[in-house]
This record gives sequence, structure tokens and C-alpha cells, in this order.
Amino acid sequence: MTLCFMMARQHLLNLFLVLSLYWVTSSLVDARADPKPIVSSASGSGAAVKAKIPFLALDDQLAAHSNEIEKIYQQVSISSAVAFHLFGAAKPLPRASGSSDDFLSCLTPKVIRLYVSLPERANSSVVRELYDLSWELYGSSSILQACFYDLYKSIGETFTWVRDNIPLRLQEVPGQPKASAMWPNIGSLELTAAVASALSSSGPLHDTAILLSSSCGLTATAFAALVPNISSVLKELHKDLPVLQSVVKKLRDFNYVPGMSVASNSAGGETPRPKAVPNRRQMQQQQSYNRIYFLPPSNFTPAPPASLPDVLIPLVFHIMLYKNPDGSIGPDESNQAATLLDGMMKQVNMMAKPSKIQFFIREVRNNPIKYPYLLFDNREIWKDAPFCKKKKCLISSSFMEPVVADWPRSINLFVTSDTTGGNSILGYSMAPGSDFHPERGFVFISWDNVASKGFNSPGSYYDGSNTILHEIFHFLGLLHSFGSSMTDTCNDDDYVIDTPVVLGPMYSTSSIYSTLISYCLDIFGSEYGGSWNRVYEAASTRQGIPEADMNAWADSCPKKPGYDELGNYMTYTPAVCLDTIGHLTPGQVQRAHYITAEINPILYAWGQYYATMVAPPSPQPSPPPDPSLSICKVSAGSCPCKSKWSFNGTQYSFCSRIDSTSDQLWCEVQNAATCSSCAKSSDQQAASSCVMPCDAGATPSVCNLGSSANSKVPPPFPPSPPPYPPPPPPRAVREDCKVALSGCACRSTWLYDNAYTYASYCSNPDGRKVLWCLVSPTCPTFATMPYQYCASNLTASYCGTGEQVYFSTVRIPSPPPSDVPMPPPPRPRLPPKPPSPRPPPPKKK
Repeated sequence: MTLCFMMARQHLLNLFLVLSLYWVTSSLVDARADPKPIVSSASGSGAAVKAKIPFLALDDQLAAHSNEIEKIYQQVSISSAVAFHLFGAAKPLPRASGSSDDFLSCLTPKVIRLYVSLPERANSSVVRELYDLSWELYGSSSILQACFYDLYKSIGETFTWVRDNIPLRLQEVPGQPKASAMWPNIGSLELTAAVASALSSSGPLHDTAILLSSSCGLTATAFAALVPNISSVLKELHKDLPVLQSVVKKLRDFNYVPGMSVASNSAGGETPRPKAVPNRRQMQQQQSYNRIYFLPPSNFTPAPPASLPDVLIPLVFHIMLYKNPDGSIGPDESNQAATLLDGMMKQVNMMAKPSKIQFFIREVRNNPIKYPYLLFDNREIWKDAPFCKKKKCLISSSFMEPVVADWPRSINLFVTSDTTGGNSILGYSMAPGSDFHPERGFVFISWDNVASKGFNSPGSYYDGSNTILHEIFHFLGLLHSFGSSMTDTCNDDDYVIDTPVVLGPMYSTSSIYSTLISYCLDIFGSEYGGSWNRVYEAASTRQGIPEADMNAWADSCPKKPGYDELGNYMTYTPAVCLDTIGHLTPGQVQRAHYITAEINPILYAWGQYYATMVAPPSPQPSPPPDPSLSICKVSAGSCPCKSKWSFNGTQYSFCSRIDSTSDQLWCEVQNAATCSSCAKSSDQQAASSCVMPCDAGATPSVCNLGSSANSKVPPPFPPSPPPYPPPPPPRAVREDCKVALSGCACRSTWLYDNAYTYASYCSNPDGRKVLWCLVSPTCPTFATMPYQYCASNLTASYCGTGEQVYFSTVRIPSPPPSDVPMPPPPRPRLPPKPPSPRPPPPKKK
């Protein structure tokens, strides 16, 4: 009897909950000023709902076919696209008593993408549950993808209400008492009913319900039913916090090192040494390898780097391929690489434009018949090539010397490997790149930076373009803005005078990480309206640290001048911060020009030639499609609003309040001629201008206008830094110390031994008595005799070239602090570096 009674009671309770949900939805429909029904994503705004793609489980991704890997890319992309939705839900919950926010720093698209790609997690129940939720919140409809910011804000408001009105239960992480978090502690049906009631016309989340319906096509019932799923996924991810933290740590540990160590020349290539006569065989090889060691035509004179001339640098992309088990070729989309890269480089050029350095694609190599070296025997070799685990190794001279093209006049970028299977390395470059050692003079980026279902997608905030920009500027000489130390320090060790000192990358500053994510997302949604066109237009004019990147709450080194840069292109920070406040400082721009002129003079001279004497490539730019559909950005007749418009002398943006006594919002439509509502308006003054009311659901609260719709309080400015001492005068070097015995000019700065030691003109960095130098690439014998002796009577003290050279804002500053350790080689370990190019001892007379 007791059992039957309990079953009957539960049945009645379930029935009551279902009826209550129906009543909530009905009351919400009746309460709206516009009686149009609130529709679900299945029919919202006429957008077709996509058929759900089944979850694919692969036991061995190395042996998988490329079309299976393509499905994994899509699956991972969908799963990670809701990382910020989860962040929005989790952010208010840790504010409950007894918990912390350590979990939040893991809820970014990059970290979640790498997490779900781990072999030990890829097929787990939590990843399957995450994929199902992501499909409902993002993948099933273009409407949901377009209303991303509105959905993010709605989820945050809903879980703030949950925090204050629903019982919570503390969940701890073993060994991490400060990482505990609190999650709803009631059943799914009860939570759904409670949220649905709060979304009703009389509930505290009524405005949220209107926004979800009008902007995202989600009914209150549909959204309320997803809340328990969001909570469940967050709870399961939180249980796995140590694994998520290991992903963040791998990103942090590798990315501290600005350039990969160079592999051993174990494949039989000859290390350059000073020689008495050129080697004819080597000279023929150098010519066959398409080396460009001559300057532009004599009627063109390159400008000095101090003038910051316009530079247009050619790029050659090598799309590495692999054989599938059935003999076909992967990866999928490799035949579309040129189109994909063209779109990415337009974004890169918009971001780089303030530096006066631009890029154009000279060639995309993806034809294995024409270029057999592109094709690896299998996917495993393709994945391991950047890290030299197998027989193919990008950073070996035997592989790289025969395949570089138009080098060093063009930067060669090799695209291979991906982040499936737990790899977290998205790219690397030497800093700066070499113009003599091809294995030190290239850029690597992973294929999923380029793939449309990888980081080259709006769900990943087009982070692939950020990676290309970051690695290319490493090649041009920039270090990370947080320095090169392996430990978090407040040392100014990036050698750029106007980048504020920071403790480390943003990964290291977990105390502000959640704040900076919210901050950058709000700029993306509120200031730019989620418009990629506006994002990249703003990036093309942003010089120096923008006002929005001067925040008193972000100051990891308070005893040093300035605040932490959240959006410097050379730090590691969420992609949305690079998109919204990304920048280089004037000092970084100066350094890139100066180092490139010194270390890559051929590249720099030809770049100026292309920028001034040759017609540039196709016009800039055509940013990615703009999925900015929002109730706050269209008129009542669904005509798109202008992002900036004026009325009675006051500037407005999208839907705005023009009458302080009324909550009705108005906007000027983008194209009055194509807006039917404008044509019907009897009081329209001009066909070219049309100010129309916005939808009734676009209230000041829904559109985040409040009482200051068109004003934004700027963040506080940092304290004025103390004046820097004037730069020391350039060290005088005698003219006879600037030429080799052959008469060829020595380079004013040249690399010795490794990626961090530089010498100047005739010098003895190896401590020998006889001075030697790296000659100019215009020397006729440079290709075969790059290192040559200087006059035997010269000494380092006579020439004034005995000290090591450090690139900095000033020409030759004092060396960095002694307590800054030299970074060790990154993991995984690579083969040992090649022998130093030391000259042989002088022959006895």
C-alpha cells in the first residue's frame, strides 16, 4: 500500500509540474504587447532547425580516416562553442557562501576544446552530455548562434536567480579546498518548474523570457528545461577539475617559451663554418632551393626602420598532408586551404594594420603531385612532424632546406598536426626567425587553426587568426609581453619599454581571470553588438594600449607602473579579449621593424619594395559573415538598425532611448529603401533616413541601456610611470671592424650559437682571439660562406664589440637582470640543437 501510494503521489506531482509549465508559457504569451506566439528554436524567425549530428566515438584517432576526423572537428567545435554559456551560468554560483571561482578559468572555448579532445575524455559520459547540451544551445540553429550574447546574458541572469532562490549543495575537489563549488540541490523537474515560474509574466525573470523569445527563438518552457542540463554538465566538469587544470597548465608551460629550440642537424646537413673558398656543390644546392639573397632593384632604396615604413611581406603556406588507410588524402578541407587562408589573412591584416606591417599570400602549396614532400605516409607522422617524434621533423635541416620557397624573402608557414589526442600546441616560431638556417626560419601552425570547424570559426572567436598573427610577430622579433622567464616574475624582461610589467600570462592570474572574461564578453556584446565587421574595423585603427585595457582591477605587479594588458597580441589571454581590445604597443611595433631590418634584411627590404612599388593584393577586407541578429539591433519591422546614428544632435547606437520619459526604443534603419516599414510611414521626411520604433520586447532593461544608454564610464587610468632615463648613445664601432677579410660587410647584429645570443660586427662570441662575423646576405659568397674571418690584428677591445647584444627599445642597452633565467627547451623534448658555428683555429704560418 505504501509503495502504491508513493508511486501515485509521484505521478500526480509530475502531472502538476507539466501543467504548471503549460500555464507559465500561456501566461507569458498573453502578457506580451505583441500577441505573436513565443516560438521555440524549431520554428523561430523561420530559421530551419538542423538535424542533430550523432555523437561519434573513435577509439583510435591516429588510425582514423580524415572524414571521421572532420566529424570529430565539428563535434568538438560544437561542444566548445558553449564554454562561455557555461561560464555565464557558473559565475554567479561561486559567490554563494563557502565556494570559490577557481573553476571559472577553465570555462573558455580553447580549454574546453582541448579537454574534450583528450583521448581519456573524448568518449566519456560528460563529453557526450556536453555535446547534447551544446547542440540544444548552439548547434541546432543559426538563430541560436547569432544570439550568442543575449543567450549568455540570459543564462547568467537565470543562474543568479537560481543562486538566490534554489537550495545549493557544496561539491568539493579532493586536495583543493579552495576549488569547491555549489550546485542546485533539487530534482530536474522541480528546478525546471521553478525557473519556468520565474520566467512567467509575473516572475522576476520576465524580461529575460522576452529576450530569449524575441532574440533567440526560445520559449520559456524550452529554456527552463535546459537549466537542469546546464547545471548537470557544470557539476560533472567540476568533478573533473584536475584534468581541466592540467590542460591549462600545458598551455601555460609551453607558451612561456617564445621559440622552439632547434633540432640537431642529425640528418647529415653541414653546419656552416668559415671557409677559404666557396663550395660549388653547396652553391648549386642553395640555388636549387630557391634562396633569395639579393636586394630589390637598384633604383629602390629601403627606408631605415626608425621611420617605420610601410612593409608588405609575402607568405608561402605549405599544407602538409597524409595518406588515409584507404589511400585517399587528408585532412579534409585541405583542397580549400587557399580560400580559408585568404579569409584569415584579411583578419590578420586588419589587426596588424597599425604596425604598418601587412602580409600577402604569395603561394599556397597543397598539391602532393607537384610537391611530393607535402605528403606524409600516415596521420601519425603528420601529427608528430612539428615535434620530431617520428622520422619526419620540421626543425631538421635535412627536411627544411630543400622545401622552403622564395626564402628568406618570404616567410614560410608549415601547416600540420592538430589538437586531437591531447596535443595543446597550436603553433611556434623562432623569435626572431633566421635568414640562413631554414630550420630556424619558418613558422608552424596546426591545421585546426585553419579548418573551418576548428579555431577558424566564430564559436572559437576566430582564434586561428590570432595564432597566425602571434607567431608571425614572434618571427619578426617580438617576445611574449610577459617576458621569457619560466616562473612568474615582475621583471621587465620583454625588452620593450612601454609594455607594463605583468606577473605572467593571463592564465597565471586566476584571481582576475573570470573578471576579464566577463569584461571582454561585455565589450564584444554591448560595444560591438556581436558584429565581427565592427570588431575588425576597430582593430585596424587601434594603436597602443586602448583606454579599455587600463583597468585598476588588473594589476598583478602593483609596485610597477601601468596595469596588466588584457589584450596584447603577444600575451596569452582569451580570444575574445584579443578580438575586442587586441593591440601592439608603439614599442613593440618599433622592435618588430628594427629586429627584422637587422636579422632579416632581405625580407625587410623586399617588404618595403612590395609596399611601395608593386600594386597590393586584393582590397581589404571582407571580414567573416556578421551573425548579429538581436532584438536590440532591428526595428519593429525586422529592418537592421545602424550601429551609429544621430537624432536631434545626439549620437545613438542600434535601438536606443531618445525620450527620457518613455521606455520606447528607436533606431535608424540601415537601408530605408529596402525597409517596407519605412515606405509605409506617412511622416517619413527623407527616403535616405528612416527612424523607426524597435520591437516592444526591446526594453531598456533587455538591451542593457539603463539610465545611461549612450554613455560609458571609462576605466581608471594607470598612475603616471616615472620618466625613463634617456637612451645611451650608440656605441662607436670602427669602420675596419665592420668588414670581413674578403671585403664583404659584416652584419651589425647577428645570431650566434642559439636563439638568444647576439653579436655585433667583427666579434668573438666564442672567446677566441681571432674575430669573425656573419656577413651581409648581399655578399656573393653568403650562401656558402656566411661566417668569415675579420683581420687578424683586430681585437674585441679595439672594436668595442666584446659585449653581448640585447635587442630593446634602445639600441644596445644594459643586459637584463641577472636573476632572469634562460628558458629551458619546451616539452616534449626535441633533439639537441646543432653545433655552434665556431670558426676553426687559424692556420699556423
